[in-house]
Amino acid sequence: MEREADLPRTYFDILWRLRRAPGRSLRMSRPAEITRSKSSRITHAVGRLEAAGLVAAKSRRATGAAGGPY
Repeated sequence: MEREADLPRTYFDILWRLRRAPGRSLRMSRPAEITRSKSSRITHAVGRLEAAGLVAAKSRRATGAAGGPY
């Protein structure tokens, strides 16, 4: 499945947890905690997932939050 989608396993973990999250939304810091990754890695992952049309990132301004959910 990883080869077909051209996405690392960590990305699938992010997608799965996002699907199960209330409102299907998480702050960017949460996937970093869950996957034990640096925030920059999660930002990169979300960028790739967004480019693939799999997630839609929301800006901080749109949510009024300190760390934008996706």
